[in-house]
Amino acid sequence: MKKAQFEVIGLLMIVILISLGVLFVIQFVIQGGNSDLKSSHVEAEFASSFLNAFIETTAEDCYEQQMKSLIHDFISVGHENHAFQVSCNNLGTPISSYRYVNQTAHQILDKTLFRNNRAFEFKISWDAGGLEYMNINQSLSRCKSSLREEIKKITLPVDGKNINIYLRLCE
Repeated sequence: MKKAQFEVIGLLMIVILISLGVLFVIQFVIQGGNSDLKSSHVEAEFASSFLNAFIETTAEDCYEQQMKSLIHDFISVGHENHAFQVSCNNLGTPISSYRYVNQTAHQILDKTLFRNNRAFEFKISWDAGGLEYMNINQSLSRCKSSLREEIKKITLPVDGKNINIYLRLCE
């Protein structure tokens, strides 16, 4: 074979390889990539961001304390005793830190997950004896049949034990 023939064969192989690469790119773009992986990542980020934002939210009506401080208050004292150290002011009416956290959680969830008809469970519990202090949920029956769910948990230490704040999202 002559030198010119080798060059033509080399160019032909380069054209074939470039064509295959372009075909793979076109196929990937048409199929949209792996949407389940993207969706799962978005759900995980939403759940994590939601919990972090919730516990860091400052309560103007409760002497500028963050939600995590109010949660610590009603769990350390025991919300069933109604003996709270922090009393919040809700439109001129004093309410307990427990009721304030519960109302705020409902307001935020109403504007996000309830409005979008999402199946979810938001829960605040304490490791000590498995006490559950707050459970707000919607369409939990859909979670049982869901192929995909995302659960995020934040743990806050209180008096040597852990407060667990969960958000469970289902498809």
